[in-house]
Amino acid sequence: MGLASQFISSQAVTVSHNVGNIDVSKMLIENFNLGIGMEFRREVFKIYAGDAGSTAGGGADSFPGIGENNAGENTRSNVGGYLDLAYDINKDFLIGATIRTENYSDFGNTFVYKFSGRYKFLDDMVTLRASYSTGFRAPMLHQIYLQIAQQSFVPGEGIQNKGIFNNRSAQARQLGIPSVEPEEVNQPHGW
Repeated sequence: MGLASQFISSQAVTVSHNVGNIDVSKMLIENFNLGIGMEFRREVFKIYAGDAGSTAGGGADSFPGIGENNAGENTRSNVGGYLDLAYDINKDFLIGATIRTENYSDFGNTFVYKFSGRYKFLDDMVTLRASYSTGFRAPMLHQIYLQIAQQSFVPGEGIQNKGIFNNRSAQARQLGIPSVEPEEVNQPHGW
């Protein structure tokens, strides 16, 4: 006598990230270097609905699967470019400046910059570096669009539904949860 089992596909998630770029660097004159580059990026976050059995009734044990209302495909693309300049003042002292601009399909344009310097001494045994820059980081697509539900048994209260609301959903707005925004850093420095 054997045990019968049934496998239910409750959900699936895929993430893809395709990047293409080109970078060119050239010494223009003695001690002066120019770098330029461009990049194109496309990201896709897709949530697939589970089988009908994963959402029927209470669904699979403690996880009711992802229904059609939570499934979907979300994409982002962006194009960016940069310009980098570096100048060796002498054999020990280098200064540099970089600017970068990007256009995100969901967050618009951004512009960041960096100033840097390097000083070597004690016959190149010690190097000091310093920089001053800005930064930008767009939220990952799954941080914005992931939405799942789970059932839990609470003693004395029975089965309760819990989960994560999609950050762009009406439910998140009703609960007062603000939209996820890009992280912007201004005036950081490093040594």
